[in-house]
Amino acid sequence: MATALEQIAELRGKIAELKPSGAEELREKMVVVRKKLSDLEAQYHDLIGGKISGGGSKIPAGVRRPKVTDEELTAQIRAELSRDGTEGLSGMAMAEAVGQGYPRITKFLKDNPRAFKRTGTGKHTKYFLP
Repeated sequence: MATALEQIAELRGKIAELKPSGAEELREKMVVVRKKLSDLEAQYHDLIGGKISGGGSKIPAGVRRPKVTDEELTAQIRAELSRDGTEGLSGMAMAEAVGQGYPRITKFLKDNPRAFKRTGTGKHTKYFLP
């Protein structure tokens, strides 16, 4: 009868023998999964016409937002603020509601300080109609 230490040594030997074949099985599975992912990305590209974006922008890659003049942007922001005028809107909420980028909205608001009333600082800044 083998002792516990001998059995442990025997099992370690079997594990060492099985590791290469186990690694090979995992490599084969990874090749299959990568192929499937590549096929899905190709289908997505055919459907949307762009790469899969990692997040952030809700607009698919390669699609530009429509150009909007400052006057049109002022009217759109005023319309959004008139809907939610009691609590005000943050710059991010305005950007989503108007369909423009956050940097565009914040630059516009900084360039036109008299057009909108402002409270708070940093990310807690809210804008209201004057």
